[in-house]
Amino acid sequence: MSTMRFTGELTIVSCWCGCIHAVPSDMRAYQLREHAAGRKFQIYCPHGHTYIPNGEPEIKRMERELAAERARHDQTQAALRNVRKDRDSAVLRERAQKGAKTKIKNRIHNGVCPCCKKQFKDLAEHMRGRHPAWRGSDEVVA
Repeated sequence: MSTMRFTGELTIVSCWCGCIHAVPSDMRAYQLREHAAGRKFQIYCPHGHTYIPNGEPEIKRMERELAAERARHDQTQAALRNVRKDRDSAVLRERAQKGAKTKIKNRIHNGVCPCCKKQFKDLAEHMRGRHPAWRGSDEVVA
């Protein structure tokens, strides 16, 4: 029987088979670093079983969180595009309404009746006599 002298630190680990054994602390620290980086470094128990740390590697967790953050970013960008599209539509609608009102004002200024589309020299008298209920409502668009 031979003996071995070890002067470093040992860490106690437990295999899935229930075997408790000691491994050099540097080796165990290296295994945990590799596991956190998403790489496998196997330690064997005396019965020949491999020991791999449980849990999700840190890099996998970070990749999952990054993917979730990218998805949230994409959703925010889509919502922002919709808001901008709605704003642009509202601006165009407002411009169209302003143009239509200006067109009606110009026609009235030139003596054209907004209801019957005929030209009169005294449009005010025509409006009082023929269209007394009309008060410039939005129903009539020339």
